[in-house]
Amino acid sequence: YGGLRLLQAACKKFAELCVNAGVAEERLAQNFTMSYETNIPRMVGLSGSSAIVTAAFRALLRFYRLSVTADLHTSESQLPQVILDVEMAELGITAGLQDRVVQVFGGVVHMDFGKHHLDTMGHGIYTVMSPKLLPPLYLAYNTNAAGDSGKVHSDVRKRYLEGDTFIAESMQALGALADKLKEALVTGDHDAIPALLRENFRIRRTVYGDAVVGARNIAMIDLAAEHGFAGKFTGSGGAIVCC
Repeated sequence: YGGLRLLQAACKKFAELCVNAGVAEERLAQNFTMSYETNIPRMVGLSGSSAIVTAAFRALLRFYRLSVTADLHTSESQLPQVILDVEMAELGITAGLQDRVVQVFGGVVHMDFGKHHLDTMGHGIYTVMSPKLLPPLYLAYNTNAAGDSGKVHSDVRKRYLEGDTFIAESMQALGALADKLKEALVTGDHDAIPALLRENFRIRRTVYGDAVVGARNIAMIDLAAEHGFAGKFTGSGGAIVCC
């Protein structure tokens, strides 16, 4: 999606939040011009579109000197959902919370999306961790393997909402891997991490199938393995993180 459409949708959502929160009109009287630049490669699963929306929200908050909690009557934990709504509700992009959570909080974040948390609080439990806990990681991407993340995720989301047991169990298995990775980081057990990355990719490949995952994306994982690295996708495909 073009960046200008993202900015327009972000401004619309921001205005709605201000109206709903009862922000005085005089506090929003000043006009502005908004533009953007990014160094995130497009359409390789590196959260480029949500990064633009998140940055636009932060810029608007700073420009109008508004607080997420005091003025908009929401919380930092709810802000990722607001940003997700910009893409899903305004632009019809199928996506999830993970990218937006890490962009809002920054650094390394463990995310618990347990149904109880979502039902009772409207958001997950987000635990910010020190990046110093990470082992050396490598990022690789192939712009020739780029794709539309919304199209990649749309069918799986539809199946999940329809109660597909296989999809639900697979999502639970991926969540369990995140818990194990958190434990490995806290205890300094870096040797356990490569196996977790490989299992993540195996589950993803099973869920989506090779036709959706794509030969070029599979080739990146295989190339990493040939050089002694374990790899998994950073997002919908086109980029991998290796350990």
